[in-house]
Amino acid sequence: MRNQKKYIKIIALLFIMFLTRCLTYLNLYNICGDSNATLKTFHIKTIQYISYVILLFIIYLYCCHENNINKKNTYKNNKLLIILSTVRFALFSIIYLILSKFYTKYLNLNIYVSTIIIFFIISRNVHIRKKNKLLSKKLDLIYKKDNLTNIYNFNVFEKIIFSWNKPYTIFFINVKKLKDINDVYGHGVGNEILIQVANSLKKLNTYENVKKAYCRYNSDKFLYAIDTTDSNYIKNVLDELCLNKSVCCNDEKIELIFELNVGYAINEDEDFETIINNSELAMYYGKENKLNNPVEYSQELKEKYSNIKDLEKDLDNAIENGEIAVVFQPKICAITENVKGFEALARWNHKHKGLIFPNIFIKLAEESGKIHKIDLCILKKACEFEKKLEGLNIYNTCSVNFSVKTLQEEDIVNIVNDIIIETGVKKENIIIEILENIDLNHNKLVLDNINQLKKLGFKISIDDFGTEYSSLNRIAQVPFNELKIPKDFIDIIYSDRQLKVLESVIFMAKLLKTDTVIEGVETEYQYKLFKDLGFNLIQGYYFSKPLKEDEYIQWIRNYMRR
Repeated sequence: MRNQKKYIKIIALLFIMFLTRCLTYLNLYNICGDSNATLKTFHIKTIQYISYVILLFIIYLYCCHENNINKKNTYKNNKLLIILSTVRFALFSIIYLILSKFYTKYLNLNIYVSTIIIFFIISRNVHIRKKNKLLSKKLDLIYKKDNLTNIYNFNVFEKIIFSWNKPYTIFFINVKKLKDINDVYGHGVGNEILIQVANSLKKLNTYENVKKAYCRYNSDKFLYAIDTTDSNYIKNVLDELCLNKSVCCNDEKIELIFELNVGYAINEDEDFETIINNSELAMYYGKENKLNNPVEYSQELKEKYSNIKDLEKDLDNAIENGEIAVVFQPKICAITENVKGFEALARWNHKHKGLIFPNIFIKLAEESGKIHKIDLCILKKACEFEKKLEGLNIYNTCSVNFSVKTLQEEDIVNIVNDIIIETGVKKENIIIEILENIDLNHNKLVLDNINQLKKLGFKISIDDFGTEYSSLNRIAQVPFNELKIPKDFIDIIYSDRQLKVLESVIFMAKLLKTDTVIEGVETEYQYKLFKDLGFNLIQGYYFSKPLKEDEYIQWIRNYMRR
């Protein structure tokens, strides 16, 4: 397409030249008649041939250099082309003056037409090159800077690092839960946070003899580097990165505090790509394990992370091979001390690594999208055990844990209902414990599924109440029958103020006519304390550890005979 345009321009100019020549001949013969016709014709042709050569040369330069503009749009090239245009114009002007001095009365029309053509060509070239110069500057800026945060992008960051001929340290920075912030407060607030993080990296204090580089890596991730591996300098950077930061949102009526996940790696001999990957791995390790401090990359960390990834691969076959087992922990009525039910808990009997607890593999299952398979597997086994207990005249409620990600499955209500029909247990004896690990404000499907399960007769429990996304709004949203307080609260009961908080939760639950469960009770003192506070159900090692099926049946028989 570009070549076609070039040829069309050449043909058009040649046509204009031909027309000009015809007009010139006509003008000359009208003026001069037949006198000295041979000499004049010779002069005219000579002059016109020279004009043709000049015009063809100009056309060649015009097309050739315009093509160069398209191929390589740089400041240097534009400057060269402007010089060439000036030389062309000067050359043509000199020839025009020489020719017009001797042949003015014959060549008025030819010279004027040719001058106008060349003037427009040169003007157009100069105009295009000025625009290209501005465009080149904009493209150069886009190439170097991130559009939102106005700090360097990864390409420039990489070039700066390559210019350092010494060991360096790279910090990999991630904004915690930015997606949730975007969902709740809007992308405008999320963008404001990213801009503030970028500004804080600009202002980050380092010593005069230490070079620094920073960039936005992608979406909610940033990179920061210093050309030293000295621990004092590294500590200085980490101290500033770990300070809580805030941003005002909703017309500055709310101050939102946000935090960063930080991983870092010290480069001695590794290549640039490896050190980036190492710092990213350290960041993700801290993020996935909910560590509040920065994480330094090490070989030990790499081995841990590698083991986790191996487990993630093995998890695919664990469900199919029957490696996921269920244990049962009793829930005791605080007033009568009777067994009211049990909670079904998952265990992974790995064929090579032995027993693996849920705090390790449940997180992997959620991240890999396999959690719904595990939740449904546990539900089915728990219901089968519930039916088995009914056959032994032991009537318990059955509590199973459901990830919110499981409740995001569109057909989950029908699948759960099919399991209940298949196992023959009563829906009102099944309690679905929902862990508050994501925000429900923008998860209509989850809320719809919870409401449908509630209407079918299942009981709903909010697990680990008081952590993660717990709020009064959540209590209003979810039609729950039970509030479950985690062991974390037991570990921090040191003052009257903390006890007052628990008393307030119990008072609220009584107003809402819901049960309260405290888990992790291990001593008689704790049992009496929470019983006096008014908890309905107690769960923990004080009564029993989680038990296998036969162990649970034997334990409950012994407990009932006590």
